[in-house]
Amino acid sequence: MGPKGLSCLLFRDSKLRSYQFFVTGRWNGGLYATTTIAGSRPGTVIAATWAVMMKIGRAGYVKNAKVILDACSGYKKAIKAEMPEVVLATHHDSCVVTFVGTGERN
Repeated sequence: MGPKGLSCLLFRDSKLRSYQFFVTGRWNGGLYATTTIAGSRPGTVIAATWAVMMKIGRAGYVKNAKVILDACSGYKKAIKAEMPEVVLATHHDSCVVTFVGTGERN
């Protein structure tokens, strides 16, 4: 429920995508690994997310989550039905839809 800088990021190939992964053992909490670009996270995101949660409450959050999860499910179904050249890489219920192109074009 907080603002994001990027909702969709596409890579030409897996080699380019590999540069986004970040892993370090030099963190106070032990091993740190992420599939996102490492960097600072502005406090405004935390403050804005808190403000939204205070405004909509638990019921609003649950309602919005259902809408988002239903939309993602619809995206996955549409991709499978309408774009057979695209392979879904997300095999779980979440608000993330990940796909890989096979390189074939019709």
